[in-house]
This record gives sequence, C-alpha cells and structure tokens, in this order.
Amino acid sequence: MRWRTLTAGALFFAGVLAGLVSSEMIHAQSGYATKQILKDDLNNIPGQEVLFFTSDWPPGFRLPWHMHEDGHEFVFVLEGQQTFEIDGVGTKVVSAGEVIHTQPNVPH
Repeated sequence: MRWRTLTAGALFFAGVLAGLVSSEMIHAQSGYATKQILKDDLNNIPGQEVLFFTSDWPPGFRLPWHMHEDGHEFVFVLEGQQTFEIDGVGTKVVSAGEVIHTQPNVPH
C-alpha cells in the first residue's frame, strides 16, 4: 500500500513538473512575456483595484480579440510601435512615448 501511495505521489509530481516545463516552453516560443508589477486597492473607490503590467512583445505578435470587464486599459509604449484595433474606434498606431486608453467593456 505504501509503495502505491509513493508511486502515485511521484507520478503526480512528475505530471505537475511536466506541465510547468511545457508551459514555460510554449510561453518562450511565443516570445510574449508579461509580468504584473503592481496590484493595489483604489482607496477612494471601494471594491476596485489597479493592476500594472510590463510586457515585451516581438514584432508581429497579436493578442486575440478581447475586452476587460469594467476595467480601463492604459498602454504606454516604451519603444517601437503597437497597433490596436478598437471596436467603434478603428485602428490606432501608438508609438514610443505615447499612451492609448481603452474604455471598459470595449472589444479590442
């Protein structure tokens, strides 16, 4: 019985490890890297929070069409350019040093 428990535990651990490694490999192959650098409550707006991320995208990288429920998105481009498709707005090209704002609940 103990051997069976140890084997099951080892297989579970191996599966978790394989999943983590393959996830990192897929992430590295896409060239897309993002990291959350701040998460904090908005003191004057109960129940709301602010999130800040840094992202590094290779040329030609595209995120799938999506929206942020009840969340404002601000993107500040550090270098290069980023092209946005925003529902009801159209195509916007944002260059280094510029910021774009996407309203909540708007597909982009």
